[in-house]
Amino acid sequence: MKGMTALALAMVTLLATCEDEALTARIVTDPANGSENVRTDSDIVLSFNRPVTGYAVENGFHLLPNTTMLVVMDSMLAEVAGAGNMNHQDSLQIYERMLGRMKTQGMGGLFTWNSDSTRCVFDPDSMMGPNTVYAIHMGKDMMTAIGMNHGEGMISGEDHGMMGEAAGMMHGDMVRYFTTGGPIYGHEAHHN
Repeated sequence: MKGMTALALAMVTLLATCEDEALTARIVTDPANGSENVRTDSDIVLSFNRPVTGYAVENGFHLLPNTTMLVVMDSMLAEVAGAGNMNHQDSLQIYERMLGRMKTQGMGGLFTWNSDSTRCVFDPDSMMGPNTVYAIHMGKDMMTAIGMNHGEGMISGEDHGMMGEAAGMMHGDMVRYFTTGGPIYGHEAHHN
């Protein structure tokens, strides 16, 4: 009898785990985080394990050279340093201004979705620069709207590595990085 109870408990635990896994949103990016020698004419593909809201993804997505992202984040930190005692509303306003800068200084492009809203292709308006580290930034509003609250690449309040003190304000955002190849990767390669 004890064996049957243990087996039944194990099956319930397994089913609950599988159900939790199915409910947890996941994003796969192409190029993958850490990719190198990415073609300068590449599209960015976001794949989701369940249908998502296109509006939330398109408004929360930013593609920009990492150097530009760092400048934007430094400007945010300068605002924080100059603000003195800040409340939650002050932090939100600075974060919103940072997102606005990412939108205006990032690459524009066209989003194309599959019919079941599980795959999005971002086709940048122009080619990416050669030998450049790029950041794919996905804001916390996007992450919340698609139901993702943890995962690889998400910024936590304790994650101060490359993000410095901005990590606290960007808690819940996701950033993935990739590096483009030299000029042969992209438009120039089509002429050889």
